[in-house]
Amino acid sequence: MKKLFLSLLILIYPFFVYNQIFITPEPQSMTKRIDIFVGQGYDIKYHKLYISVTPGSDHISGGVFTKFIPLDDTDTMDFDANQCLVIDSVIYHGNAMTFIHQNNRLIIKNLTLVSQSLDSIIIYYHGTPAASGFGSFYSDSQWLWTLSEPFGASDWWPCKNDLSDKIDSIDIFIEHPSNYIAVANGLEQSKVDLVNSRTLTHWKHKYPVATYLIAIAVAPYHYFNVHIPLTEGDLQIDNYVLSSAYNNAQNAMPNFSKVMKFYDSLIAPYPFMNERYGHAHFGWGGGMEHQTISFVGSFDYELLAHELLHQWYGDAVTCGSWHDVWLNEGFATYFTALSQEKFFPQDFIYWKNQSIDFITYLPCGAVYVYDTTSVDRIFNSRLSYRKGAYILHMLRWILGDDVFFNGVRQYYQTYKYNSAKTEDFKNIMEQVSDTTLTEFFNDWIYDEGYPMYNFTVTNIDDDNFKIQVHQSSSCHYNTFFEMPLPFLLRYDIFDTIIILNNLVQNQDFFINLPMPNEIIFDPNKWILTKNATIIIDVETYLNKQLSIYPNPASNKVAINNHSNNKFTLVITDLLSKKLIVDDCILPNSTYTVDISSLITGTYLMTFKSEKNEIITKKLVKQ
Repeated sequence: MKKLFLSLLILIYPFFVYNQIFITPEPQSMTKRIDIFVGQGYDIKYHKLYISVTPGSDHISGGVFTKFIPLDDTDTMDFDANQCLVIDSVIYHGNAMTFIHQNNRLIIKNLTLVSQSLDSIIIYYHGTPAASGFGSFYSDSQWLWTLSEPFGASDWWPCKNDLSDKIDSIDIFIEHPSNYIAVANGLEQSKVDLVNSRTLTHWKHKYPVATYLIAIAVAPYHYFNVHIPLTEGDLQIDNYVLSSAYNNAQNAMPNFSKVMKFYDSLIAPYPFMNERYGHAHFGWGGGMEHQTISFVGSFDYELLAHELLHQWYGDAVTCGSWHDVWLNEGFATYFTALSQEKFFPQDFIYWKNQSIDFITYLPCGAVYVYDTTSVDRIFNSRLSYRKGAYILHMLRWILGDDVFFNGVRQYYQTYKYNSAKTEDFKNIMEQVSDTTLTEFFNDWIYDEGYPMYNFTVTNIDDDNFKIQVHQSSSCHYNTFFEMPLPFLLRYDIFDTIIILNNLVQNQDFFINLPMPNEIIFDPNKWILTKNATIIIDVETYLNKQLSIYPNPASNKVAINNHSNNKFTLVITDLLSKKLIVDDCILPNSTYTVDISSLITGTYLMTFKSEKNEIITKKLVKQ
C-alpha cells in the first residue's frame, strides 16, 4: 500500500484551558546596562600601525598614528594599552606630550582638542606583549600570530578596544625577517627590502573594522589562490599555508567554494568585495574570523564555513557588546549547519540531535552573557554557540523560512559595517514578521534552561481525540516557554502533521481526527527539549497497537504487538511496586507473560516504547 504524506500542516488551537496562565516575570534585562570603555570622548577614523616583529622573539616595537574626531572640547584623551607595553613617547602636533600609563590605560594630557574637528596623534611603544584571552600574541621560531578577541588587542598595540566604535580604515606596516611572509587585513600594497635581511610589508584595509578583528601573522607560508564567481563578480581567495597543510588546504577549496556561493546568495553579497577573502594558517586549535583573512588551525569543512560566515555576522555586523556575543557565534554556528542542510542533509540531522544533547546536558544557563569578565563564559560553546544557534533554528520554525530569512537579511543590511545588540536584532525581526517576540527573547535569550514536556493523549470517540500538554522548566520553576509544538500522526494510508500552539500550562487540544496508529512529537527537531513523554491511556489506541488477552486472567497473559515499535513492560501493584519487568516485546510479535506468581487482585501494565510513548492498562488476576 502506498503511503501518502499530507503536506498541509493543521494548526490546532485549544478549545478549553483548565489552568491559568503562568505569569513569567520579566528577567532583569541587561540591555539597559552601560559598559564604560576607554576612549569614549572621541571617534576613531583611521590608524596607521607600524610594528617590527621577529618569529621566535616575544619583543614588539612600533608606532600608531591615529586620526580621530573629539566629541567635546577637552585637553585629555585615553587609549587601552597593557602595562606590558612601554610607551616611549606621544607626539601631538609635533610636540612630545605628558602622559600617564597605569592600570592598562594610557592617559594623554595638555591637548587642545576641539569638538567635531578631525585631529591626530602618534604613540611610539615597545615591549613584550601579554597573552590574555586566547593568546593575543604568540611567537616561536616557526611563526608569529595575533588573536585579540575579546580584549587582547591592547596587549600588543595601543588602541581603543571598544566594539561600538569601528575603525574606518587602517594601514598596517609589518617589519619582519625576509625569509618569512607577513599577512594582515585587507590587500597587500607593497613589499620593501630593508637592511639586515628585513622586509617591510604594507597591508591596507578600507572597510570599517572592530579593533579585535585586526591581526597579523608572520610565517614561512606557501601561497595559492582560487577565484570564486559570486553575485557581484569574482572574488579572490588567498591562502597562506604551512607546507604540512598545503594539500589539505587545496582539497578543502571545492566545498569551501560551494559554501561561499551559498552564503553570498542566501544572505547578501560578500561584504568586502573590493578587497578579498583568505585563510592564514596559525597554531591555534580553532579559528578566528579576522576581517577579510580568517586565521585557521586546520582546513576542516565546519571550521572554514563557520569563520567565513562571520564575515557577514561578526565582522560586517559586529555584536555591540560581549553580552550579545551570540549574535556573532550563534549565527556562525547556525549558518554552518544551514550549509550542511543544503549540501550534506544527513550531517544536518546529526547536528540537530547532537546539539540538543549538548545543550541539555546541563539544566541552566542563559545565552545572554551577564558576566563579561569571564572569557570562558563569553565563549561558552554550549550557550553562546550551540544554544544561540538553536534559538535561531526555533525562530525560523516560529516565523517560517520566508519571514526568518528576510528578517536576518534586513538585520544585516540595517547594521552592515556597524554594531548591533540583541534588542536591535529583536526589533528587526518584529518589524519584518509583524509580531511581538518579547516573550520568546525573554524566555530563550535572557532567561535560562529549556522546557520539558509531558503529553497525555486521550481518545474521545471515533473521530476525535485530545492531547493535554504539561510543561516544566529545566531551570526555573516559573519559566514558561510559549511554543508551537509539532506532532506527526501516522495512519494506515496517510500521515499528517499538526501544530499545537502551547500558550499555558496543562493546555487541552481537541483534534478533529481519529486516533492515529502512532504519535511522534517534533519529528524534525525544531524544539529545544529532551525526553518528551507521550502518555496514552485509551482503549482504542491500545487495541490498535497492543492486544492483551485474556483479561481477567489466571496464569498467563498473551500480548500481541501489532506495531513496528519495541516495548518494555512493567507490571506493578496499585502502590507502584514493580512485580514483573520485561524489556523485550518485539515489533509485530506475540508474547506471553507468566502471571501465576501474582496473588488475586488488580495490577497495572505499563508499556513504554523507544519513543517514550507510555501506554497503561489495568490487568485483573483471578
